[in-house]
Amino acid sequence: MSSEEHNDYGLRHTRRSLREERDKKFAEWLPTLKEKCISIEYNEKQWCYFIEHSKYGMIKFFPKANKVFQIRKEKWIKPGLRWLVQNILQ
Repeated sequence: MSSEEHNDYGLRHTRRSLREERDKKFAEWLPTLKEKCISIEYNEKQWCYFIEHSKYGMIKFFPKANKVFQIRKEKWIKPGLRWLVQNILQ
């Protein structure tokens, strides 16, 4: 394995670890989030959660990418978990 291939492997491994960590953090907030929202459904094909909220309408949350997409406004928000905590949970 060349040095360049080794660096690519390390980068992929680091990204994968970060994505898994983000997913775990979201899992910790999920029960509280379910109490504050109308509905939350996981979409396996898109690897995201559809979250329906009375104020923000339907939003998509991609935990591994840490992004929120507000469908009504067609707007991406990053970091997504921070936005969810600040705007929905508080």
